[in-house]
Amino acid sequence: DFAKVAFHEAIEAYPSLAFYATAENEYRMKRMEHVFVQTVWALTKQVRKGRFVPEVFEISFSSHDKLDALSFALSEGKRMEILGRIDRVDTCQEDGKIYVKVIDYKSGKTTFDLLKIYQGTQLQLAVYMNAVEEIQKKKHPNLEAVTGGLLYYHIDDPVIEVAEGLSEAEINQKIFEALKPDGVVNSEERVYRAMDDEFEGKSDVIPVALKKDGSFAKAGTSVASSEEFAIIKDYVKMHMKRVGNEIYEGKVSTNPIPDGCNYCPYESICGISCK
Repeated sequence: DFAKVAFHEAIEAYPSLAFYATAENEYRMKRMEHVFVQTVWALTKQVRKGRFVPEVFEISFSSHDKLDALSFALSEGKRMEILGRIDRVDTCQEDGKIYVKVIDYKSGKTTFDLLKIYQGTQLQLAVYMNAVEEIQKKKHPNLEAVTGGLLYYHIDDPVIEVAEGLSEAEINQKIFEALKPDGVVNSEERVYRAMDDEFEGKSDVIPVALKKDGSFAKAGTSVASSEEFAIIKDYVKMHMKRVGNEIYEGKVSTNPIPDGCNYCPYESICGISCK
């Protein structure tokens, strides 16, 4: 198993850390190995269900890349340039277009939320998509770059409820469904079918569910048209520019995000409450 070999090679590269020095550490290593192997299994199976192909992993951006999507003109002739790194970019070329899917790996419970984008607390995927599409346009000048999807994959070991008598294959399928990425995908059929061309009712690899008449079901579906994606990306550019100007102007007032006080250790001495 290549995944297990790679895991142990990575562990053996740091002998001084004594990963197996105690029973507790040994248990943690076994659990990490299990989650790692399961993650590789799930990601591989997800890719095989569609025509999108992973193009780059761990792609980093810096000021040397000269990307307009990551450079913002501020007031008084100042500019703000941001750095970043995308976990994975998948692409699919069809009919003179190149569809782009950005995937960010998360160990927590991050979910895609348009309200958080509006509030400015979840800008990462949209900013990265702007950068990736600019790169694709330079790389493929004769193709139109189209947003395929913005997705989070949660690195997890889900606990599932199973009925008595289920086979191992059926149990694995439930685990696979629990590991389905969260986010939003393009509502154009040729795009979401390129991510999963096998499903009939509800996809187990993208947030799309269909009714019998072929229309989208409300439950289990998170889609946006190309025009709606463009609005999201334009809003994020505007918001980044506004925040950059506020940073440059030295605005440091207390301005907690909604529900932020629930997790802030300084709530008792802060003069502002979100509640």
